[in-house]
Amino acid sequence: MIVIYTADVEKAPEEFSAGCLSLKMEQAFLSKIDSETVQEEIREKLEHRLPLSDDELMKLIILPLTYKGKEKKKQAVKEAVELAKKIVDKEEKTFVLSGILVFADKIIDSETNVNNLVVA
Repeated sequence: MIVIYTADVEKAPEEFSAGCLSLKMEQAFLSKIDSETVQEEIREKLEHRLPLSDDELMKLIILPLTYKGKEKKKQAVKEAVELAKKIVDKEEKTFVLSGILVFADKIIDSETNVNNLVVA
């Protein structure tokens, strides 16, 4: 089982035991990603209308979760959506916007107002 932790979690047990059931997890800590660098690299490519690699598309999707704290995450959602709207390929743009909404569902609220961002 793979478990992806937001930047708010820096370590966690690798194994969960419940009697006869034992789960060993492969862990991915988003706190290890340099959020600012990733965001700047993606912004640069999009400003020059260059295509993003599959790796960069996935990094853009999870980018909001690489920040610590709910307020920073909410701001990062808005910024990630704005970056995603600059993707030229319509299928890739839809994929990234959908991914951002799915991955950030726990931090998006009425205050974040992502619907207006995505439609605008």
